[in-house]
Amino acid sequence: MPDEMQQEAVDGAKHAFEVSKDVASVAKFIKNRFDKRFSATWHCIVGQNFAR
Repeated sequence: MPDEMQQEAVDGAKHAFEVSKDVASVAKFIKNRFDKRFSATWHCIVGQNFAR
């Protein structure tokens, strides 16, 4: 992923957690932001304990 996309993901995630109340809303916010900014269809999964 290019640096610009990585930075957008970080910035978008920070903003999403500030304005959203649950992980489903955070994922939807980030997905919609990427869809608008970078075209195509993106998927976003937000949760805990994925590295266990």
